[in-house]
Amino acid sequence: AGVALALLLVAAVAFTGIRVLEQRPVRPTSTIVPPDWKEYRDQEADLSFRYPPDWVVRTDLASAAYLVIVPAEFRDRRVAKSPDLPFVVGVSGGGGGAGEGYYRMAAGEQAATGRLPNSRAYTEWASVVNGRRYQDYSIDAGRVCRPGASPPKCVAHSIRATLAADTAALMDRYRQVAMAIVGTLAPRCRSAM
Repeated sequence: AGVALALLLVAAVAFTGIRVLEQRPVRPTSTIVPPDWKEYRDQEADLSFRYPPDWVVRTDLASAAYLVIVPAEFRDRRVAKSPDLPFVVGVSGGGGGAGEGYYRMAAGEQAATGRLPNSRAYTEWASVVNGRRYQDYSIDAGRVCRPGASPPKCVAHSIRATLAADTAALMDRYRQVAMAIVGTLAPRCRSAM
């Protein structure tokens, strides 16, 4: 009876230890950005990021508050809007106040939180709309103080990134590189506190 009780106690302790390990948040592994990656800086959108040399920032599909980054195989496709491309990384920052506030997401979405390799906190959620897959990130970019107002206006600042793919296979193919791009996102404004 004593041996059975001891085995039961060992099993209970082991099970509890496994459950505790499963509940720990998992921090993304460090992403080393290759030195040949280009750097994009946008004063109007108030952000900067790095991206692979064969990818392109499509300014013809962008607006002041939304930038589109496209893999090499889709860089020359003639389309009127970014959803017409099979895979894109869309980014919006604080230009014109679009990035003021924290963690924007649709009501009812299942969200997860974490930290990017650059230590910025994020909220992540995924959705499928009309068959197109979206993986969205709202990234905490700190506080920004905008000069000129009396008193100066200091607000929360966030960056929104969206990975969008027509198929699960495309999302799987480009996710690692796209997440490395997302990991380099930073506010360009140096007045961030």
